Amino acid sequence: MGQFPLLISLVTSVIYGGVQKSIDYLEPAFVEYVSGDGISQSSVSFHPQIDGFTRVYSFETPRLKDGPVIGGGKIGYFYYDLDLYTTPFTENSMLVIVHTKTSATSGYVANVALADGYNDRFDLTKLTVKVEIPRIMDTSNGSHTGSVKKIAYWPLKEESSQLGTHNTTSSFGFTAQFNSQITGGANLNGPYIQSTVGPSFSLTFGSSSTITTQDPEFSSQAIPNSSTDLNAFSYFADYAKYGRYTYTMNTYSLYEVGYNVANFNKNGFVVRYCIDMEVGENLLAYLDHYEHITYNYELRWNLGYNPSTVDYFA
Repeated sequence: MGQFPLLISLVTSVIYGGVQKSIDYLEPAFVEYVSGDGISQSSVSFHPQIDGFTRVYSFETPRLKDGPVIGGGKIGYFYYDLDLYTTPFTENSMLVIVHTKTSATSGYVANVALADGYNDRFDLTKLTVKVEIPRIMDTSNGSHTGSVKKIAYWPLKEESSQLGTHNTTSSFGFTAQFNSQITGGANLNGPYIQSTVGPSFSLTFGSSSTITTQDPEFSSQAIPNSSTDLNAFSYFADYAKYGRYTYTMNTYSLYEVGYNVANFNKNGFVVRYCIDMEVGENLLAYLDHYEHITYNYELRWNLGYNPSTVDYFA
């Protein structure tokens, strides 16, 4: 049998910015090939295929985050799922696509669906997803991951000015040989990546890359770098009326990551996936009571080792 990478993980948690974070630290290990896709023995959930990119990591199954009990029942829950794709770009960098899938269910919907222990007074009002690839530094020895460039994100709110072709040139390898194998899309009739001459490519957005619903109102955007937002894209759905069905948000975030690392593996990087679900309890026609289910997840992929004390920067 051939030798293919399989993933092993060590789960730890730390406090970052006053919020409990879940961190997975994962390293590829060469073991006997035992799965159909070389990712995980039990990776059975649906994962998009992206031509020209290799899927290097996926959750084995979507993960559950339950809400607190308020007024005699839980206010709701969401499932969250993550896939990572990479491809060489230039001799000095690679491209990374982060795919997330977040499904938010209010207490009302859970109760109607006969789930036990949920408060039917709560309806979905907002769902926000933020994806980041921060740089990380080991404060004990100065090791750091490579430079990061935000490139593109989808879906988009339907605006004619946002559709069409987005041309990108490498920030880290202007004289390097371009990976001509990058050609494909995130899904059928979705964003399409096409190679061009030199270390650049074009990314074409089509109609299936947009969201057109009026309620909830959808927005997606790149966020300026700050002390808390590091190479981040944000995706946001906001209900004018209460949402009384499960809202599922698929996001794709595209980055260029440089190989200019110190002591970590050159293909290593860190991903953050932050989720905030807001539900509202309609107490009176003029008074609403809002609660949140919030979760912040971090994945340290293929760093070479897991640093115990770190700083994050853009």
